[in-house]
Amino acid sequence: MRQLIAQEGRLDDFLLASRGLMARAGVGGNRATLSAAARHGIDLSGFRPRPITAGDYRGFDLVLCLDRLTRDRLRALSLARGGHKVHLLLDFAPWIGTDEVPDPAHGGEEAFDDVFDLLKLAARGLLEVIDQTNLELAVCEPATERRKVSSGT
Repeated sequence: MRQLIAQEGRLDDFLLASRGLMARAGVGGNRATLSAAARHGIDLSGFRPRPITAGDYRGFDLVLCLDRLTRDRLRALSLARGGHKVHLLLDFAPWIGTDEVPDPAHGGEEAFDDVFDLLKLAARGLLEVIDQTNLELAVCEPATERRKVSSGT
């Protein structure tokens, strides 16, 4: 998503963050993910996700997940704080024909490349939905005018 909005000169319009249920602070992505990202022109060497917190439900308007299990867990964790904000990323790209991003862990390089291609399509779909619906993705701090989107992995 960051690559897409940067290409369109819209980085200042969004605040993106990566969170996870199993994320360990300070630990980056695995080698296969880093290699696939590099093949797609994305440098994730400095990528450091952190565990999701209650503040993330308040601070972001969308919490995007790659699979139903993660979505359901994040909705359960959010209780009344923001479960309505938790969605599957592929909900914003229904033409893809699936609602979950497959886990490429056992598929080799090609599976990781396929996932990156899928994520690019989904990011484009999300951006189009935001633009077409004039969706205002919120501003939790009055001084900022950024759209806040978090991905829960």
